[in-house]
Amino acid sequence: MSQLHPSPQEYDYKVVVCHSEPGAWNVGGGPSWSTPLCPPTGAEEDPKVITVGRTMFETDRLPEGWAGRINEMDEVWVPTPFHANIFSAGGVKIPISTLIETVDTAFFDPSLASPDPLSAYDIPSSAFRFLSVFKFEDRKGYDVLLSSYFEAFERGDDVALVILVSDYHSRGGREDLESFCESRGYDLPSLPPIYVLHSLPPLSLRGLYSSSSMFVLPSRGEGWGRPHVEAMSMGMPVAATNWSGPTAYMTRNNSYQIEVEGMVRVEGGAFDGHMWAEPSKEKLKGIMRRAVEDREEGREKGRRAREDMLEYYNLEAGAREIMERVEEAVKRREGKMKRVGGGAAEL
Repeated sequence: MSQLHPSPQEYDYKVVVCHSEPGAWNVGGGPSWSTPLCPPTGAEEDPKVITVGRTMFETDRLPEGWAGRINEMDEVWVPTPFHANIFSAGGVKIPISTLIETVDTAFFDPSLASPDPLSAYDIPSSAFRFLSVFKFEDRKGYDVLLSSYFEAFERGDDVALVILVSDYHSRGGREDLESFCESRGYDLPSLPPIYVLHSLPPLSLRGLYSSSSMFVLPSRGEGWGRPHVEAMSMGMPVAATNWSGPTAYMTRNNSYQIEVEGMVRVEGGAFDGHMWAEPSKEKLKGIMRRAVEDREEGREKGRRAREDMLEYYNLEAGAREIMERVEEAVKRREGKMKRVGGGAAEL
């Protein structure tokens, strides 16, 4: 294994990284809910402790109160330039650095055999399997996915849509699907086949990726997109919205980028009034039909996706970036300490 950092240095500092939403950080009177204290109490008073917030968000602006809590840390790490711009515009004054998310390319490896969780279903081996992984919530764009699939194909077409759902914020998956079809006037028994699965163990999840033909998720906003990079690491062609987190790693060569029709208002909930992207249903319909008709193009995009994950987003690449960000943070603190010593500034 290659060395993680070419010239490791030792510093007389401690770097505390709080990887969570800012509401969980121990700043400004403590966390907003019961949680282990990060940063630890007293960290803000110790010049040898550097406090870092690691976070992200999915809309065009920060939630109310985030900027104030973030600014009580020494710096914040976000996954993409998309986030850096939004955090800066949202009132974050401390240093903002980008730090990639990673994927375990050694585990999510298409050459490894894994059980297929769909083996018990009567799905023809020739069928083109679309796979999506999400919670039934507006942000994930499940309505765009389902409408695109139902309108792009007919019952007799050699296709299948497989959905792996989380029950968080949903009524169980199948009930959500039936409710959607009823509200839109779709007759579920006459539609192209669709299968709803629930949480899977890791090996079965890998098997689900390896037995599927394409990953599709037209979400309206993503912090990063973990299922996206897992699928890409498995050498799958991926179709996802060309906005927010996935723009950091999706390209024309390694994926199908779903065009955005425009920005739409978030209606209701904690983020009412925020804006996020509206993926084009017509463009997604075209992408799905194109993927079925030109499977070699999809395989080539999948090969490029695997190569990119191996080169840029593997665990070692992430470790190198962490070391670089730590060293940058320490150098910034050393610069402040020197200015304090010279009477030019205060911490």
